[in-house]
Amino acid sequence: MELSITFACKTCGEEVEIIHIVDEFNAPLPGSNDLGEDLISNDCNRCGENKNIIVNYDANSASFFVENNTALLVTDDDYILERAHINAIFSLNELQDADVNYTDFLGRLFFTHSITILEAYLSDLFKFYINSNFSCFLNFIESSKELKSERFTLVEFLTNKNLPIKKVNTRLDELLFHNLGVVSALFEGVFNLKFNDVIGKENRSSLEKLICYRHDCIHRNGRTKNGSSIFTDKDINMKIFQEMKTTIHNIHQAVLGLEIEINKKQRNLWNYMDNE
Repeated sequence: MELSITFACKTCGEEVEIIHIVDEFNAPLPGSNDLGEDLISNDCNRCGENKNIIVNYDANSASFFVENNTALLVTDDDYILERAHINAIFSLNELQDADVNYTDFLGRLFFTHSITILEAYLSDLFKFYINSNFSCFLNFIESSKELKSERFTLVEFLTNKNLPIKKVNTRLDELLFHNLGVVSALFEGVFNLKFNDVIGKENRSSLEKLICYRHDCIHRNGRTKNGSSIFTDKDINMKIFQEMKTTIHNIHQAVLGLEIEINKKQRNLWNYMDNE
């Protein structure tokens, strides 16, 4: 019997899917109160750490359940959020620990990628909560000029009850999470948090300058509007990487502190309503 198990490394966030062949010799006899157990050992392709997954088989209910303390299981309520956070911090550590000769090109490349890591984390953060909590879902709609004015007919809704959540996620995909004005409005609209209070006013100003430099690195080949070259050597990048890690950590802790309830039924709200 095959069992598909998806999990992510708790060290680096790397996701993997394993197709496990259940060993029939480890399965208990029907009617027995015993649990069959298989051990799956897997080395992470990214960081190399070993992860052990325990698969239990309940003969009475003919069901499987998985236990693990060294990996994030896709069935965990906070899987997406924790994986995004772990991956962001590990990615920044990879940049920080990379043993490379810092040429001008590599310095700019590493710098621009550090901004992208923050941007990807913020995207995952808002998509997770807006799709997992109905209050966040409604807050986002009410705080979005585009969604507040969205209209569709009763026939459109009845024939596609996923339409509202699709509209929301389409809008989320359109947002530019390196625009701190957009991010600030999202924090206030969805979480009722002041972005400056979360990361600090001075840090906000520093991030805006870095994001502006990132724009110049990408679109002006490392030059500012006045033609000056942007050179990011190792020492400068080390400070930037640390600033990104501190920013992500502060955001993560601030949102976790809100203790927002994660509800799997609400994560697929419109499908759930359709099945009631």
